[in-house]
Amino acid sequence: MRISAKIEKKWNVISKLAKQLLSEDEVHISAGTISNYKKLKNRFLELKDKEISETDLQEFENTIDALYPELLKGADNRTYWEKQMDEANKE
Repeated sequence: MRISAKIEKKWNVISKLAKQLLSEDEVHISAGTISNYKKLKNRFLELKDKEISETDLQEFENTIDALYPELLKGADNRTYWEKQMDEANKE
């Protein structure tokens, strides 16, 4: 099983959000959230384009779902990011 289009879209949303937050002069997310994002990014690169188990896939998606609200706390334009994630979840 490979990472589905839905999960990849969700990953793209949090990845873009994290990059935006980290490029700001004042970072409004915790060091723990930043660390968790970096770990998830490494995990995505590890899993991308590979056959993975349903369990690994579900774990990856659950981690995205848990990290998203933490990243969203630091966003100035939350409505935009909420719409982006809603679109990603429609798959």
